[in-house]
Amino acid sequence: MLNSADIVVSRAGLSSFTELGYFKKPSIIIPILNSHQEDNAEYFENKKACIYLKQDELNKEKFVKEIKDLINNEEKKKELGNNLHNSFVHYSGEKIIKEIKKII
Repeated sequence: MLNSADIVVSRAGLSSFTELGYFKKPSIIIPILNSHQEDNAEYFENKKACIYLKQDELNKEKFVKEIKDLINNEEKKKELGNNLHNSFVHYSGEKIIKEIKKII
């Protein structure tokens, strides 16, 4: 289902970012207040890889506006998805296998 979404609204756990990056999903991120998720969201926002909205500053009008703006901006969706995808190390599975083979 995640792969078929045009945009995603999510919290900011690292596993969420990993999955969103794998599928190159443009995302609006709302981290849990006073948690490490705020650091995660800020990190990826600085990489221009997500839209970061602070829960305590959010209201219905702003939330709907951000969703509509992103849905209607193909260039921004592509940029966010690609930047998030490129924020992660690729082929890490192959690197792990190589290291395991060295050990055994």
